[in-house]
Amino acid sequence: MLAMNYRGPQRVRIDHKPMPEIVHPQDAIVRVTRSCICGSDLHLYNGSVPDTRVGMTFGHEITGVVEQLGPEVQNLKVGDHVLVPFNIACGKCVFCQQGLFGNCHESNPQATAVGGIFGYSHTAGGYDGGQAEYVRVPYADVGPTVIPAGMDPDDAVMLTDVVPTGYQAAGIQPGDTVVVFGAGPWASWRHGAPGSSGQGELSSLISWIIVSNSPATTAPAKPTTSKRSATPCCS
Repeated sequence: MLAMNYRGPQRVRIDHKPMPEIVHPQDAIVRVTRSCICGSDLHLYNGSVPDTRVGMTFGHEITGVVEQLGPEVQNLKVGDHVLVPFNIACGKCVFCQQGLFGNCHESNPQATAVGGIFGYSHTAGGYDGGQAEYVRVPYADVGPTVIPAGMDPDDAVMLTDVVPTGYQAAGIQPGDTVVVFGAGPWASWRHGAPGSSGQGELSSLISWIIVSNSPATTAPAKPTTSKRSATPCCS
């Protein structure tokens, strides 16, 4: 398969790599349909993250179609189109039982500060990421979520990291006025949120200001349910 291949600081290329295989009964193999370049991937690219090894494939924002399943996976079936969260969690350890999936001890037992993360150095478990044609997804009954019918994969891939991470970090509440600097994924999500399930009600109670140097994105955000093209971060 073709995959992104890290060759050292500020050196990446597309190479042929071996297809991922089922190595644990709770694994899934997913054929990637969307994969983003996260801003935090720049830390890896620049060599700023410890133990980022030559040969690693980045990519922790992924959607894809389930191609193979380990014998213990029960919540998915071959052919499901899923979004895959960036963090890898077992769902059973003391941290996961508290909802602290980012600190899963089973997915990265050598660490004390972080659980497993797709494509984010051996500090985060050494798992290859989804900037590739296929990716191995451990603990497939825990993280991957089937994309609802009618949901655009360009929207679904935002739910793998950027939107929930930003939303949680901002602590947004009804009645807030929110300024979004730059018209990237967050601004694009804002344009679609009023027409989406659940989030639309909250979004309609928030004042949004999007600041961008792009003339095409400086107009006030308006509710919409129409299809839209992929954001620049997605391929």
